[in-house]
Amino acid sequence: MDTPTTSTPSRFGLTRRGRIPTLRVAVPLGLLLAVVFGVARVVLVNPDGPYKWVAGVILGLCVSPCLMGLVWVLCVDRSTLTGAIPNPEASVESTWYSQASTDAFHVILASSGLGAALVQAWAPPQVSWTLIAVFVVATFSFGLSYLIRRSR
Repeated sequence: MDTPTTSTPSRFGLTRRGRIPTLRVAVPLGLLLAVVFGVARVVLVNPDGPYKWVAGVILGLCVSPCLMGLVWVLCVDRSTLTGAIPNPEASVESTWYSQASTDAFHVILASSGLGAALVQAWAPPQVSWTLIAVFVVATFSFGLSYLIRRSR
């Protein structure tokens, strides 16, 4: 049986430690977490009815794909995936995302500041206080982020 190596990328990748196929870890561990989740719901919530354990098993089966995916994401080594981009943070899409989030922040900052000033005379006071709170939070988060990036 062929076992993938670090130089040969595979479809689902290899684990970071041990270099074994990630699905061999993700599927059993995800199923185990799903069973634990279903049993924990039955034990902690204690629903009524004779079929509460069946409901716990069904709940576990329903969340098992999500938990298997989560385990896979936490265990996989990106460099062993076929077609994976080596530096996703340096991609064009990442640049577009960064620019879009910057533009959205400036729009929120300007619209909440102007909106708070305009609606103070015409709208109920709760609206202007909400806009002022959004403005203050956005300004504070921007200032904190700026200071952190400047110190690096």
